[in-house]
Amino acid sequence: MGRGRGQGRLLLLLLPSSPSSSSSSSSPPPPPPPLLHPLTLAGRRGRVGHARPHVGAGAGAGALHGEGLRLAVSGEGKGGGAWRRRWLGGWWARGGHGRDAWGGEGGAGAGRLLDLLRQLNKAPLASAESPDGDIIDCIDIYKQPAFDDPLLENHTIQMRPSDHPKGLHDDSKVSARPITQTWHQNGKCPENTIPIRRIKEEDVLRASSIGRYGKKMPRSIPKLISVDDPVKPGVTSGHKYAIAAAPEDKYYGTKTNFNLWQPTISKNKDFSLAQLWISKGSYSNNDLNTIEVGWQVYPELYRDSNTRIFIYWTRDGYQRTGCYNLNCPGFIQTNNQFAIGGSISPVSSYGGSQFDIDILIWKDPKGGNWWLQVGSYVVGYWPSSIFSYLADSASSVMWGGEVYSPNPVQTSTQMGSGHFPEEGFGKASYIRNIQVVGSSNILKSPDNVDLLSSQQGCYNVQNGTNRNWGTYIYYGGPGKNPNCVGKN
Repeated sequence: MGRGRGQGRLLLLLLPSSPSSSSSSSSPPPPPPPLLHPLTLAGRRGRVGHARPHVGAGAGAGALHGEGLRLAVSGEGKGGGAWRRRWLGGWWARGGHGRDAWGGEGGAGAGRLLDLLRQLNKAPLASAESPDGDIIDCIDIYKQPAFDDPLLENHTIQMRPSDHPKGLHDDSKVSARPITQTWHQNGKCPENTIPIRRIKEEDVLRASSIGRYGKKMPRSIPKLISVDDPVKPGVTSGHKYAIAAAPEDKYYGTKTNFNLWQPTISKNKDFSLAQLWISKGSYSNNDLNTIEVGWQVYPELYRDSNTRIFIYWTRDGYQRTGCYNLNCPGFIQTNNQFAIGGSISPVSSYGGSQFDIDILIWKDPKGGNWWLQVGSYVVGYWPSSIFSYLADSASSVMWGGEVYSPNPVQTSTQMGSGHFPEEGFGKASYIRNIQVVGSSNILKSPDNVDLLSSQQGCYNVQNGTNRNWGTYIYYGGPGKNPNCVGKN
């Protein structure tokens, strides 16, 4: 985008949906090819800024308009920055929980909040307002949050993996149907940019503290209790798991299909998710390395109950490093179509259509980076240099569901579909085609899996193997019920 006087032109792809790999009982025709709409940017030395559509962006502001796409442009002078300070100052002056929590207008908390928002929200080249309320910013690929990390200061972006694991296939007889992200209804980011969900002031203010925004609590990996053991209430301090774990070995990735649901969340601070964990290291030395990917419903983080694809990483057992999505330096995104943390649809219905999405993580045999593919999107990678143990290989791989609630009593937040595994297909949530990547970069089923559940009366897990689904599990449950005993 030109930075001189006059007009520049920005080409955006506007399309109704963007396909990804998924499954359903029906297969509608593919969407028509996207149309290319030219959009004209008018203004003086303008840049796309953080001004909201209903508020002026200060001196030198211009506007960018296109079908279904709302963009705001702010000047480079004092206008944009001054507006943000004035608006935030006004918000603090109005008080509310923000003033109580963060120290009021002009306090240290307000300054830290502004600093965090500036760090998280890079200056976009374009922005799309999603029907679900998200704003997706198109950020210069070379200015994404990853490069705020000194370890990546001289990093050269690897635009594509050198190779994929061998043995990629899906023998399921269920026909494929596209999974879409909601923001795709209103736009698509240009080449050489990446889509990032904008973090708003209210998003940060919902967190327990500014420093903990977008981070898991320490010791947020399953404390594993075999399903064959007696119930041991309270062993995970609010976290409930129903998972399968591969035997300890050297691993270089995993691939699986996650059944998509929208579980009911009892309290805003609760969350429910389905994910995979790739890890190595230990809590005892604060050197646990993890890579985590899945879907979650988490109102406190996202301010709604939509189903969203998320990622996470840490190299010190969730102490200081790592975060959800792109909320800190680490993951390097290369794809301009998939927004990490964006909501996805459709989701499955009880006794009705079932949808799932395949997720693949593998260590590039040449570059050594850990690549992520979601459906047909090769999204990006975690550089091996940000890890200690995972710079080499993983020793543990797990798949399953998790529910968290800070309440001392049992929560009724659902895991998966909200129904127990024995109800089976169409009613219980599944994870199928569970595979691991070995040292030869070949996908295979794990030799066996251990089933682990923290409270079987609340949430449980069962496994099986067949020709179409390979190794699979059913997992989940309703949470609070007469058989769900003990404290949370």
